[in-house]
Amino acid sequence: MNLKAEELLNPVGEIDPLQIPLATRFPDLSGKVLGLLDNMKVNCDFFLDRLEELLPERFKIEDVIRRKKSAGAGKVAPPEVLQELAESCDAVIHAFGD
Repeated sequence: MNLKAEELLNPVGEIDPLQIPLATRFPDLSGKVLGLLDNMKVNCDFFLDRLEELLPERFKIEDVIRRKKSAGAGKVAPPEVLQELAESCDAVIHAFGD
């Protein structure tokens, strides 16, 4: 493979945002069960702590279910955690840190 010195290769895939529809939003979270999924990155817990504090001040949230992914980069939440959140929550915030 011969590349010219001025050619750049970009490994980032391109996604057309018009191809991926946004999730339907609730007009109000009152009476809803909210899931908070912590991916265990730095400061994610502080972000979710603050959300858990602020959202009930604005909405009458019925309950908050908070779970964590497995530790380590690229780890996914255990299937039973994802299943629980899917079955028990009206909305889930999958949070990040850094």
